[in-house]
Amino acid sequence: MSINRRDFIRLGAVGTAGLAASASSCWSSQKELRIVIRGLCFIERRGNAIDVHVIDANQLAQTAHLLPHNSVLSVRTSDLQSATAPSLGMDEWDPTARSVYNLAGKPMVLDAGLSGAPNLNFDDGPIDETNGTIPGASDSAWASLKFGVRLKTICRLQQVTVDSSKITSKVTLEHGHLKAMRPVQPDGTPSLGTNTSWRFSDTGGQIVNQAMTNAFLYTVSTSSSTATFNIGTQNVVVKLPSEVWIRNLPSRNAPDTCANGATACADHLAAYYAIIGVTTPPTLVATPQGPQSPGIEPNYCPPGI
Repeated sequence: MSINRRDFIRLGAVGTAGLAASASSCWSSQKELRIVIRGLCFIERRGNAIDVHVIDANQLAQTAHLLPHNSVLSVRTSDLQSATAPSLGMDEWDPTARSVYNLAGKPMVLDAGLSGAPNLNFDDGPIDETNGTIPGASDSAWASLKFGVRLKTICRLQQVTVDSSKITSKVTLEHGHLKAMRPVQPDGTPSLGTNTSWRFSDTGGQIVNQAMTNAFLYTVSTSSSTATFNIGTQNVVVKLPSEVWIRNLPSRNAPDTCANGATACADHLAAYYAIIGVTTPPTLVATPQGPQSPGIEPNYCPPGI
């Protein structure tokens, strides 16, 4: 079956079938909030908290040869309690069940009824970074955040300075848990990420050779019956339990090509290199370890620093 590049990142586009297969078969709490993070975003750790940065693709369109992107908060309509933020309409990735809200140029603050010092914890388990071994099919096999792109690691940097002028939105998450997700197609079946290894190298040789995921999952339990996303001066309130998506992707029907004509690539990483000032980025080579379809790229694997 031929699938296009967007299918690789379209987790749960039919209901939440893809997400359920990639995360958990049931809610771990009656008042759990789940946030799926994907697209042109990256995670910056600050002790026991993270900043989720949403990149301004328009500013980097020439540098990184990016298509126009849509930075949105996607909410299942049945989970919506109220909203002062205007909806942009139904979500093109799930047009029967979700609506989207614009994040471009707007800071976002999450209020899930929690307080106290930040205590976010992370899945940081070891992975095979040398041989490109593909994890098993279980969700737990893909949980480590190392399956994302570690910018400091692949660029051999001790410190990273982020050009905040290239960030169009940001939300800070201080409680709960952050993990990677098993890459799946919309119906939950394996996708490109489950059979491709990715080798980063530079003049010093191989840096890492690993599998890569295409989304991170944030979960937090709360005693509150709702969670509020304050977007600029407006808000979106969701009933709990709920699952929302922070997404920064091109339109669903955007051209599906790699710049060099390859069947798999991660061209979007050029945007991250520009934001952290890397002028000589590592070389990335994709090695198929299973069936491939021309034109698919694992674009929008979420980096972290």
